[in-house]
Amino acid sequence: MLSEAKYLVVQVSAPNEAEARMIARSVVERKLAASAQIFPVYSVYEWRNEIKEHAEYLILLKSKRNLYPALEALLTEIHSYEVPEIFAIPFVAGAASYLQWIDAVTNEA
Repeated sequence: MLSEAKYLVVQVSAPNEAEARMIARSVVERKLAASAQIFPVYSVYEWRNEIKEHAEYLILLKSKRNLYPALEALLTEIHSYEVPEIFAIPFVAGAASYLQWIDAVTNEA
């Protein structure tokens, strides 16, 4: 379920830098996100009743609520994880010029 906020940060993790860069480029080229930032992170989580720990890459995508269904579908299609981390955080506020830029460089629908 999505909030009524128009703009979102969509968080995705990837197993390595190459995949993170491929994901970031794919969504920006398709105009489903205005930008992507990639950060190295260390993750600890439970998977199939085992605690896992390893390096990953976190991708923050700046997008719009109306693009989320298409963005999620693409991320699910191109991601190598069986259950990829994909979730959206609504913008509470943002600089008008930045939000206008997101509108200008992303798809309308």
